[in-house]
Amino acid sequence: MATDTTSTLTRKQQEVLTLLDEPMTTREIADVLGGISISTVRDHIAAIRNAGIPLGEKRTSDGGKEWFRTVDTRDRLDFARPTITTSKAAHTKQKKDVLTELQDWLAADLSGRAPVTADGGLEVNESNEDMVVHRSDDHLGAYYEDEYGTVIYDETIAANRVREVNDRVLDLKRRQGKAGVEFDTLHLLLGGDGVHGEGIHGDQPWESALTLIDQIDLYTDLYMEFIDRARREFKSVQVVCQRGNHGELRGDGMSPDANADDAAFMMLEKRCADRGYDNVTIRAPEGGYFTNFPIRGTSLSDCVHRGHLRHGQNSLLHVGTSSGQNRWRGWFSKHNPDIAYRGHYHQFRYESLDNTPIIMSGSICPPSDYEESFSSWSEPAATVHGVSDDRPVTWFYPVEFN
Repeated sequence: MATDTTSTLTRKQQEVLTLLDEPMTTREIADVLGGISISTVRDHIAAIRNAGIPLGEKRTSDGGKEWFRTVDTRDRLDFARPTITTSKAAHTKQKKDVLTELQDWLAADLSGRAPVTADGGLEVNESNEDMVVHRSDDHLGAYYEDEYGTVIYDETIAANRVREVNDRVLDLKRRQGKAGVEFDTLHLLLGGDGVHGEGIHGDQPWESALTLIDQIDLYTDLYMEFIDRARREFKSVQVVCQRGNHGELRGDGMSPDANADDAAFMMLEKRCADRGYDNVTIRAPEGGYFTNFPIRGTSLSDCVHRGHLRHGQNSLLHVGTSSGQNRWRGWFSKHNPDIAYRGHYHQFRYESLDNTPIIMSGSICPPSDYEESFSSWSEPAATVHGVSDDRPVTWFYPVEFN
């Protein structure tokens, strides 16, 4: 294997490397990235290995091959990183340094505190319900104009849309209350790509209206507003966090693990801790691509239902294809959820696999080249549903904005 560590990876090669946190075949990688052939994926894998970055490989049951990142991969990224030579890479490295400093400061601040956990656990009363709100892909800080030069998305439009969706969620709570439903816990699922980031592709720093730190500040302000309101309307609140892919900083030769979503979640935790909330629990991401969480209970060992939250960048657009079903069955076998949630594709879908619901929520952000690449973008921007002890979905509402 070549060990030319002065080589740099292209954006597509960085995307392939990021996906390989879990084993994937070349066909699965091509399906997830979209618009590229299997032979092109093989070329990307060869380029990664030629850059001195080792990858694990194993045979599948049908004689194919899966690729994945190993401990050696991470060690190589940390200690034999390619030399950064381009101005774009230098820009991204600067942003990574700022993000790292912020995360280090937040980690130091939170390390001496108890985790943000509701006193006595999450509320559960027989015959009551919980409410689940799934949010994903806000892309706060993004800036888009239409073909006529009219601004169709900036920080003001984004903030108005987040607040409008939050208003509608609480209106639904009151509507269900009039129908006789009493609620215990609100589960706020933050499914990733809350901030637009600055390093996932070459044009990203120039299609942003806010700096990376300002994006995190706006995200924290908007969702703290909602948490403040929700904790007064519900007996307890659980905030479940899962990082996306737009917060990643993918400069040439850089580790694919830094993510601005994590800083935003830590900022939410800090503010809740500072305010001494006694009926709020914040659950941080468990792994690179998923977070498991309890519904109708306080822990995964004693809850009535297990929830499974993914951003979705390593899942396929359609669960119903054979590849999609195989992937989700593998995750279901490992995590054993009663209900799952995903985003990433900026679309709304309600699907199921073996009678387990899989909910995909849309985005408040208008379509960019990403959505245009597979000719799709749709509301609703969020999904809301009830959960009882007997059923993971008792009622369901897609939430749109005007």
